[in-house]
Amino acid sequence: MSSEKEGLTRIVFGLKNGERKAAQKFFDYFFDRLYRYFYFRTGSCEEAEDLTSQVFLKVFQSINQYEERGVPFPAWVFRIAHNLLVDYYRRHNHIKVESLEDCLPEVEVGSLEIEEKVLASLTLEELKTEICSLTFDQQEVLALRYLEELEITEIAEVMRRNPSAVRALLRRALTSLAKKIRKKNDLAVSESDKNRFLI
Repeated sequence: MSSEKEGLTRIVFGLKNGERKAAQKFFDYFFDRLYRYFYFRTGSCEEAEDLTSQVFLKVFQSINQYEERGVPFPAWVFRIAHNLLVDYYRRHNHIKVESLEDCLPEVEVGSLEIEEKVLASLTLEELKTEICSLTFDQQEVLALRYLEELEITEIAEVMRRNPSAVRALLRRALTSLAKKIRKKNDLAVSESDKNRFLI
C-alpha cells in the first residue's frame, strides 16, 4: 500500500472516530483540490468557497457510510463534489444536464495523444475560455482528468459510468476542444496575413 493511500486510510478511520486531527488533515489534503475544481467550473471565488464548504459538510455527515469496496476515497469525495456541481448548474439553469455519451464506443487511450498535446499547449485561462462551449459532461471529464488528475477508473466512479464510456467521453471532449483551438489558430493566422497585406 502506498504512503498516500495509507495516509488517506488513516484520515478515513480518524474521521469515522471523530478525531479533530483527521478532520484537519482531510481539510489540508482536499481543500485546494476542491476549491480549484469548483472555481474552474463556476468561475466564481464565492461559489467555489461555498461549494467546497458543502462538500466538507456532506463528507462529515456521511463518512460512516463510506466503505472502500474498490472505490478510492478521493473518488468518493469528488462524487459528492460532482453531485453538488450538477445541482448548482440545474439551479442556475446554465445547461440541461443529461447525456447520451454512454452509447459511444470504447476508445483506446493511445488515440488521445494528439488532442492531449493541444490541451497541454493551453494556459489555464485559455482552457477555461475554450471549454465553455463544450457540454457539461465534456467539461467535467476534462476537469477531473487534467485538473484533478484522477484516473479513468476514478472518474468512472465519480460520474457513475463505466470506464469505456469515460474514455469515449474524454476522446470526444478532447477532439472538440482541439478543433476549436485549430479553428481559432487558423483564424488568427488568416487575420495576420490580411494585416500584413494592408501595411
